[in-house]
Amino acid sequence: MNFEELTARIRASIPNPRYTVTWYTPGEYSDASYAVVPLPDGRFTLYRPSGRGEYHEDFDSTGRPRIFENEDAVCDFVWAKLTEPTPTPSASQASVRTPEEKAARLADQRRRFYANRGETDPDEVTPPTPGTAG
Repeated sequence: MNFEELTARIRASIPNPRYTVTWYTPGEYSDASYAVVPLPDGRFTLYRPSGRGEYHEDFDSTGRPRIFENEDAVCDFVWAKLTEPTPTPSASQASVRTPEEKAARLADQRRRFYANRGETDPDEVTPPTPGTAG
C-alpha cells in the first residue's frame, strides 16, 4: 500500500489519526508516531519524534536503522505496527502483593537507599531508650 492508502486506512479505523503518521519534510516537525522518510537512493526509512522538536531514526531489534526497499514496504510495516494487538498482562503476571507487603518492600528500599549513602532514613524514628531523657 502507498502512503495515501495508508493514511486513508488510518482515518477510517483509528480515532484521532492526526498524530499517527506523516510524510517527512525537512525543516518541519510533527508529533506523529511515525514519519515516513524517502531516502535519496529510492528506499525508505522511519523517523520517530523525540518529543523535543527533533526526530530520531527507528531501529530494529539488532540496533540497525529500519530500511525499506519501497513505499509499499514501509507503509505495510507501519500499518502492521498500528494494528498489532496490545498484550495484556495475564493473571499470573499481575501483582498479588498485599498492601502490607508493598509497604514493607518500600520501607526496605528506603533503608537500603539511605544505607548506601551512609545516612539514616530521616523518616525513621528511633524510640528513646527507657530511663534516658528524650
